[in-house]
Formats: sequence, structure tokens, C-alpha cells
Amino acid sequence: MNKPKNTNNPQSQVQIIGRPPVFAVDGNTLFITDQGYGDLTFIQIVNREGDNIQAQGVASIRLSYDQLRALSETITHTLKQQEEKMSKLAQKGEKKETELKG
Repeated sequence: MNKPKNTNNPQSQVQIIGRPPVFAVDGNTLFITDQGYGDLTFIQIVNREGDNIQAQGVASIRLSYDQLRALSETITHTLKQQEEKMSKLAQKGEKKETELKG
């Protein structure tokens, strides 16, 4: 498991001493306020009728522009690492399958 990094100071490590509840979500919304803060809300769909969707917000966080940028970079970096890991695992699987056939 990757050790969390402090997005404000990538050289420092963060020791997480507690975690909030985890919710399954159907999507998210991001509203940017006039003051430049972003409200990121995770939602669960309650009802859908055609193009009309009713959703319940299950969690929200408010982030400054710099925090939003850092979160975006962290997510991009994490996804890239995961894709590389999955690619390596797939290559190992293909190699084993070839060895079994040969």
C-alpha cells in the first residue's frame, strides 16, 4: 500500500490516525464559488426520470484553487501508477500463458 504524501509538501509523509466513513457514490459535482473555492460533493442517485435526476449528497469538501490543483495532480499520479502496475501484471500473465503453451 502506498504511503500517503502531503500534497502541500510532497517530501513529507502523512500518518493518518483516523478515517471518516466510506460511502459508495454514483457521481460527483464540483461548484466553484465566486471566491475561488471549490465545493466537491459526492452524490448517490435517489431517483431518475428521463433526464431528471434526484441525488443525495453523501459527502462534501471545500478546497481552495491550489488544493484542487494538488488533488488533481495526486489523482493523476495515482492513476498512472495503478495503470503501470496493472500493465505489468497483465504482461506477467501473458508471459505465463505463453510459457504454458510452449
